[in-house]
Amino acid sequence: EAAYRYSWLDRALTWFKNGQIASSIAGFGHNRGTRQGRFTSQVLHQIDLSAWRSFDLAPTGDICVVGCGEGENIQTITGAIPHLRDWRITGIDVDPGAIEAARERLGDRVTLICGDAAEHLSPCRYDAVYVHGVLDHCSDHEALLGRCAAALRPGGQLLLVTPDRNVLTWLAF
Repeated sequence: EAAYRYSWLDRALTWFKNGQIASSIAGFGHNRGTRQGRFTSQVLHQIDLSAWRSFDLAPTGDICVVGCGEGENIQTITGAIPHLRDWRITGIDVDPGAIEAARERLGDRVTLICGDAAEHLSPCRYDAVYVHGVLDHCSDHEALLGRCAAALRPGGQLLLVTPDRNVLTWLAF
């Protein structure tokens, strides 16, 4: 498993959930088995699509999705914005289970990396870096944002989306 320091809120939730970080994060409403979870998933898809449409993207290039999770956001955007299918996409996430699910969902059309994005982003590698819902789980914002910015090629675009899902998330950030 990747060496990563979760935010204090994630660590507390993990402790309450007997060491299962995935179960802890599901406590924020991502459990699609519930009405709340399905609603949250739909809202997050709309946030993703709005954010991606704000990018001024060339017909092809390299993009990194930091915090790609199970790949659902990548699947959503490549389905809704067809020319993104021609981009070389890299997804990074610290959760090995999420990366495995993303591999099953996306196949080999996306390069997937399990680990801390701050350690896996190469300088001047990407035309765009997309970070959604990661900062509220990250303990070193400066390192992560510095590496994301450094990973951009000249003229590259960094898009950050930080959902404010509930009071606990807001307090942690």
